[in-house]
Amino acid sequence: MCVGVVIMEPPNHPKFRDDKGNFIEIPVSTTTQCTIFLALQYFFVYLLLAVIRTRNQLRNQPSSKEEYVFQLA
Repeated sequence: MCVGVVIMEPPNHPKFRDDKGNFIEIPVSTTTQCTIFLALQYFFVYLLLAVIRTRNQLRNQPSSKEEYVFQLA
């Protein structure tokens, strides 16, 4: 969804074209940009937490400091 919002082309409608017939670029709103950025941050931190937990389980180690930090994030 995040990628689609940014790279989506406008529908083929006259109100999205200028006098020469070229597409008018419609900017992504600031609110949408912030929501996308926060969602990407959340999933990145969760991915790192999953990688650290998997590493600890494969090494038969108890929870590490890194895991604790990412749990707090």
